[in-house]
Amino acid sequence: MTGDLRDLARQNQLVAQLLAHPECFGHGIERVEHIETHISHLLLIGDFVYKIKKPLNLGFLDYSTLQRRQFCCAEELRLNQRFAPQLYKGVVEIRGSLEQPEIGGQGEVQEFALKMARFRQQDLFDRLTLDPPLVERLALMIADFHRRAGRASELPRGGVGKVIAPMMENYRVIRELRQPLLEIERLNPLQNWTEDQADQLGELIEERYLAGLVRECHGDLHLGNIVFYQQRITPFDGIEFNPDLRWIDTLSDIAFLLMDLQHRGLYALSDQLLNRYLEETGDYAGLALLRFYLL
Repeated sequence: MTGDLRDLARQNQLVAQLLAHPECFGHGIERVEHIETHISHLLLIGDFVYKIKKPLNLGFLDYSTLQRRQFCCAEELRLNQRFAPQLYKGVVEIRGSLEQPEIGGQGEVQEFALKMARFRQQDLFDRLTLDPPLVERLALMIADFHRRAGRASELPRGGVGKVIAPMMENYRVIRELRQPLLEIERLNPLQNWTEDQADQLGELIEERYLAGLVRECHGDLHLGNIVFYQQRITPFDGIEFNPDLRWIDTLSDIAFLLMDLQHRGLYALSDQLLNRYLEETGDYAGLALLRFYLL
């Protein structure tokens, strides 16, 4: 993780002032809650959440400058309003000074934040009791989103190699974690299998690019990124920071969700989701790639 220590300290000072002075938000509420992740600060006040991106450059993610954070806030808004317009409200400026910040106030722009509606944590799909009717609705919603998503107009430079690059990067990162020798030995055949499958399936992968089945997808579609909000199934937190992780095969997008259901032992619901999605999209030819994307 890399980030300018001065920028990090400056932003921490700003966040501390926002937490200490709820009046900065203009909601007439006296308490702000704070959730910190490895890449963001989430400030929860009343019915809203303000998401501030940390000034970091992690290689696959670059929030290192104010301009980059502004751009990524705007991209996150654009991308997620495709399926969650009721959650994503807009990008706001934090103006004033570090000592006296104000949301949308006067003075120099100190930071940008993404303003979102707040939802109940118990309504997340990884906490709900899922049943066939809900999974039916989920399959139809994803199929509709994939139909409407932007399509890649040409093969990426690097072809299939670019498609599997994130997979190979995962292997590299795991090896650098210095796992026990037994774990590394288990990793080797899996990496070899991935490379062999890429060779065997390369022609099909390229055909699907040319057929318009590589689209601007969600990119991180698992149960923890779907909420039942205002009686609607609502994905959120789609990937904005790295286009390569969201411009993917539609089957790869839904494979992550299938894998999550299977990991939780919900095999029947995983099968139902896949079957209903295929019935709706007619994308049976893509099944040859499913195991590749699941692993």
